[in-house]
Amino acid sequence: MSSRLKISLALSVGVCGLILAGANLPVDTQLTIRTKLGKRTQPHWIVPADSKVVKTEGGSGLIRLFGGLVGCVGFGIAMHLAGTDERQQVLFWQKQGAIDSIQIKEHEATAEIYAGARLKKLQMEAQADVDYHSLQIQQKFREAIGWKPIAQQSILPYGKPGTLEEIINPGDKVEATTTPVIESNPNLDISRQIATKILNSLAGINTSIFLAAPTRCGKTHTLHKWLADLITRFPRASLYVISQKYEDFPGVSSNRLTVFDAMLPEESMNFLDEVYEKLLERKSKPATEETYRDYPVKLILEDWFATHQCLVQKKNAQLWESVAAKLGMIATVGGQYNVGYFICTQSFNIASSGVADSNIRLNLALLAQGLVRTTSNDEEQGSYGVIEQMINNSNVIAGKETRDRLASDLSLLIPISMAEQTPIILSTIGNPVLGLMPKIEVHSAPAAPSLAPDSTDTTPSSTPLLDKAFSDSHQPHHPIPQGWRVASPADITPVVRGVIVACIRAGWGQTKTIQEVFGITKSGNNPNYDLAREVFQQISNEIN
Repeated sequence: MSSRLKISLALSVGVCGLILAGANLPVDTQLTIRTKLGKRTQPHWIVPADSKVVKTEGGSGLIRLFGGLVGCVGFGIAMHLAGTDERQQVLFWQKQGAIDSIQIKEHEATAEIYAGARLKKLQMEAQADVDYHSLQIQQKFREAIGWKPIAQQSILPYGKPGTLEEIINPGDKVEATTTPVIESNPNLDISRQIATKILNSLAGINTSIFLAAPTRCGKTHTLHKWLADLITRFPRASLYVISQKYEDFPGVSSNRLTVFDAMLPEESMNFLDEVYEKLLERKSKPATEETYRDYPVKLILEDWFATHQCLVQKKNAQLWESVAAKLGMIATVGGQYNVGYFICTQSFNIASSGVADSNIRLNLALLAQGLVRTTSNDEEQGSYGVIEQMINNSNVIAGKETRDRLASDLSLLIPISMAEQTPIILSTIGNPVLGLMPKIEVHSAPAAPSLAPDSTDTTPSSTPLLDKAFSDSHQPHHPIPQGWRVASPADITPVVRGVIVACIRAGWGQTKTIQEVFGITKSGNNPNYDLAREVFQQISNEIN
């Protein structure tokens, strides 16, 4: 029942009560009669018909009193309902105003994101027009000088890449020439030129970059190429690094490089907070695209897979929610203010970038690299799986024809990549393309500095055990040095780290390694054992 109907009913009861109170109803008439015992006053409806009436007068007023009481109660209820309805109306309009304010802010944010996406689309279209006209000019120039292309083998059908010999040496498919066959194949040269163009263009884009590739597939090469070009083109760039291990990042000052600590995850993400604050500061001021062109702010998230695995643990759920929101804001809005990040990761887990799947194509420059390496033992390591995942993802490559073309190109490039030991790179910047990167020289990690177990000297030294601890082919029979002094889980020196790596590569399990290195056994709720287990798992994730 609506409030208005309730108020109407209450008013009706009040009016009826007042009418009853003011009416002179015969049912309330009092008669005075004479009896043998004297005069008696009674309501007329109980007086016998043959009684002698002496006096007729109005009644005692009980019905009128009741009517007045009903009228007051009715009007009181009506006033109470009216006041309640008014308060509800005020609350309703206050709530409606808050909802309208939120919707206005959402519309403003959506318009801002759309404007950024539109700007990027226009830039891509402009670049495509430039490339198209450049090709037109090159074609006309070649026609003017009478240049004729060398006959080439037709593209092999998808699913039948053929052998490397069939690709680089067409045999009966083309006429023989005096030029070496591998140099006369423009397709390979074009693939290398594409890769070079991708690497050279990274420093000039404002959007955030997401690079996924298995271990030792050239991620560091790509990162350092981008870093060197960025510093050369923009000497006033502000650069920050959050890494899983300490390593050299040329051009980045040591006070802007932090190693992620799983025990202190919130403090380890301080540089993200700093970059996010710079973005908010730039947003709060009027600016054009040219304002911050020469002042990029970039955050490098090296080995982000391991860091993300730690942040998404249940105990860090609230921290990851904040980190994801900041990464999402930097990716979607930061490009307009030349603020972005460069993620290097081993897995194509787009959720770790803070950007929703439906927005990744518009807001991120997505790169993938792959290589199957042949070790000195003729074992194959690595894969091209990340590239295949990215190609088959409709949120990354929208058109089916483009996905089929890239899949066909990949099948042709894989044999060459494996033969030359050069990584393949996939880029979604502009039109998605595949290219052959320059050959990546893979070096073993440097030997970990070591202290003699019984020495208190802080001068770094090395031992044959630790020199081999990071070697893929080394499988020590017993990796714990003689005279080993039990370490503390809270103080992981390079010596301790090297020994743990050696234990893992020797095939030792978690319990045995912790017992031998730290002298701790699993018994009850031992906080030192929990700390040692986290150290073991972190190092194990880094080397696997």
